[in-house]
Amino acid sequence: MGQRLINKKEEERKLSRNLSLNVKEYSARILGICSWLQNECKEVLSSAGRLVAASEFNAVKAANLEEALTRIDAAYEHSGLGRLKIDGASKNKLIIRLYDCATCNTAKNDGHTYCWIDAGFIAGGLETMLHKGYDAIETKCRGTGYTYCEFIIVPSTSKPRRLRIVSNLEPRGMMPV
Repeated sequence: MGQRLINKKEEERKLSRNLSLNVKEYSARILGICSWLQNECKEVLSSAGRLVAASEFNAVKAANLEEALTRIDAAYEHSGLGRLKIDGASKNKLIIRLYDCATCNTAKNDGHTYCWIDAGFIAGGLETMLHKGYDAIETKCRGTGYTYCEFIIVPSTSKPRRLRIVSNLEPRGMMPV
């Protein structure tokens, strides 16, 4: 059992090393996915972001909104994907800015927003840690001519989503990078 665990950890380490992307490569991948998915892109990437957040924050309980946002910001900074800052807050709305966003790093100013995976990650992180439903909508992006991304976070009118976390996946060989 111990040797199997060591082998699995070594395999995960090798796979992680082979899959690491710099910010421009990551951004190009996300934008390529958006282009391929076209109309379905927003929902697919938002759901993916929620799933990643559910996995990331599954064991974390936050006492309040500020603590949850601090943990989400720490996850962004730790991974080098950006920095969150609260830009405004009221009883029913929160405005968050994401600076140095890796998702839209290579996006052209074409009038579109691209950071749906980040919107899903932020909403999913809040839902997971606070056990309340949240929705996040991106209103500003590098694609709309800004140097930051802006998200409006509102309480969801539906119940929090129960996201099924898949943790027993094993690599099936090297995927193309």
